[in-house]
Amino acid sequence: MRFLLAGALALSMASVSCDSDLGPPGSTHPTLENLWPNQDGRGWEYRVTQRVWPDSYSRDPYSYADSSDVPPLPGPADLVAWIDDPRYPEEFDEDVYSYSLTFDGPGVTGSGETGQRLQVGTAGNPSPREGELLLTPFILHGGVWEKTDHWMGRHTDLDGVAFRVLTPDLRPGAHFQDRVSAVFGLDVWVVGEVTVETSVGTFHRAVRCVYLFSGEPIGGRSTVFRPEGNGWMRQFYFGEVVYAPTVGPVYSYERHAAFSGDGDALGLGEFEMELTGLRSK
Repeated sequence: MRFLLAGALALSMASVSCDSDLGPPGSTHPTLENLWPNQDGRGWEYRVTQRVWPDSYSRDPYSYADSSDVPPLPGPADLVAWIDDPRYPEEFDEDVYSYSLTFDGPGVTGSGETGQRLQVGTAGNPSPREGELLLTPFILHGGVWEKTDHWMGRHTDLDGVAFRVLTPDLRPGAHFQDRVSAVFGLDVWVVGEVTVETSVGTFHRAVRCVYLFSGEPIGGRSTVFRPEGNGWMRQFYFGEVVYAPTVGPVYSYERHAAFSGDGDALGLGEFEMELTGLRSK
């Protein structure tokens, strides 16, 4: 359960122990360097709650007779409102399992980009039920990552293209864009600083960022599309990550495959990650 009170984001989680040297910070000033520590052997454990709507693909998505009628992508205020007050269908399937991220030595992408390998581990994750999909995170995902003086992000298999999640500009309202494939783009907005309460501890001056992943490649064509037998539509994914100084990502939320025109942004389901433990080498 998440709460926003007086500008603070509070998270309620199950109790778990963690390494004493990775305890919560006090009021450390957030920077690109300290918002996601990336020493080899540094790791995070999460409790994942996945909610998927039954027969997701059988629902008639929001479609329009003419491409010019398709509503635009949402802005940051819409995304924050949907994240803070998510809507649900009458019925949905819920599964809970463990998810971990660990930096583990050098890595290389299929296109030859080098960086640091971020390993993913899961335990107790379910198999998709008939008629539903199993979600995976699009933000806190494994792969080849890199931190520089100018950004932190994951390399893609496109030469020279990185999926940036953080830059040094952490002012509320700061915004940047990336092309993450030939047909997809990413928008990132900094919402501001919050205080996060977890079973691991209380984290002050954590930075909350919201993400929009869509078929609107930067400098490319719009991917308003028309599947066979349907009208025109626009699909997008959105979510947030909260990063605590000296600790890293302590919370993430994602809503998958929503359609422009859906005022509730139901999409196909959601993926929520809550920090339960920290590890160091």
